[in-house]
Amino acid sequence: MKGRILDVRDYRLLVDLGGGLDGLVHLSEVSWSRGVRPQDAGKRGDEAEVQVLRVQPSTRKDRHGRVSLSIRACQQDPWETHAEILREGHAQKGKVVRTAEFGAFVELAPGVEGLLHISELGGKNLTHANQVLKDGEEIAVLVERVDRGQRRISLSRLSGADAEALESGSLELSVGRAP
Repeated sequence: MKGRILDVRDYRLLVDLGGGLDGLVHLSEVSWSRGVRPQDAGKRGDEAEVQVLRVQPSTRKDRHGRVSLSIRACQQDPWETHAEILREGHAQKGKVVRTAEFGAFVELAPGVEGLLHISELGGKNLTHANQVLKDGEEIAVLVERVDRGQRRISLSRLSGADAEALESGSLELSVGRAP
């Protein structure tokens, strides 16, 4: 349904659905992409397309009740849009979007990220992925596992020779490569 944005805060949007009914869009329901803030989704007075997720009736404690809304539910799911890259054994270049102690998150397509575990980065004394990779760096990776239920992708890093072969279009992966 369509609504009008009444208020924008750090972690939510308040949307007027009409007829005196307002609902909240939580930060996690603004977009499929990581890092999108409510301020990026719209400003006060803008029209927004939302889906009602949940209606909690009023109680003694909360006499108005609550309506939970989602903007992202009205958008195309990137896991469906980019299904061709979400298969085990697929190799491509991706951009490092975030590093952590346990590895690096690599964006394969807008809204689709995979984890490159720190064990894939070489070196036994690594304590953080930023010792090897930097945010924004482009690297060649291979999709090892895809868990659609948990929306998780496990990646491995391609060797220098494999990365060059990928770049030239001559990289051939064996069909049985993925576990």
